[in-house]
Amino acid sequence: AEKSCQLWTRTAGFYKKPSGVFCLAIRERVPDVFVMLPLDTVNLEGHLTDPESLSHQFRLLHSVGVDGFMVDVWWGITEPHPGEYNFDPYVELIKLAKKFKF
Repeated sequence: AEKSCQLWTRTAGFYKKPSGVFCLAIRERVPDVFVMLPLDTVNLEGHLTDPESLSHQFRLLHSVGVDGFMVDVWWGITEPHPGEYNFDPYVELIKLAKKFKF
């Protein structure tokens, strides 16, 4: 475990800081954890519904050791008209996720 975690008490695979913050203990022994983002992460207009809230969620997920996320890609949003594609909100989502090392 990281030095900053070594003084914390061990609880079910995590080190728990007295303040209640958890730090992942031994990553090799913990299975990968992925979470599903809400179905309305990208709205019908083809934009991220709430980027500020999403940043907050990513920050929290990263802080508790989540390894990644899943998101539905709605084809009706990405292809609003036959042969016309718009993946911009998903590209924005990936850029945002990279800031939190997902």
